Amino acid sequence: MPSHTAYELVLAAFCANLPFGAYRATVRRLNWRWFLAIHLPIPAIFLLRTAAGYSYWFIPWLFLAAVSGQLLGSRLFAVWRGRRASGEPAPYDLEPLEAEEDPATLAPPAEQVELALQGAHDLLGRPDEEPLGDLR
Repeated sequence: MPSHTAYELVLAAFCANLPFGAYRATVRRLNWRWFLAIHLPIPAIFLLRTAAGYSYWFIPWLFLAAVSGQLLGSRLFAVWRGRRASGEPAPYDLEPLEAEEDPATLAPPAEQVELALQGAHDLLGRPDEEPLGDLR
């Protein structure tokens, strides 16, 4: 009797092939790296199938999941690479801090050290004394 459900094995085959599909999108077609990206997950999927107790009838489902993972991984990577090249921020990116708003970039180097020490003192909860001495 199988130890894992069929859905878990199909999902594992699909997820295991996502990064390989993304890598496959970066190499030249029919190159040895391209073949490696396609065939490297196969032994892991074989071991999962045999360890779970499924026979040969389950291979077509795992094959479809692996091909789908490869294709979706390459498409997602192409979308990510296109957004990154166009400079469009991802939906989860925070707005960058402007140089005029950041006091550390406007200050001379000696004041930058003092601001960094002050920030370290604030984070560590130490009193406002200079533990390192005068750095000027």
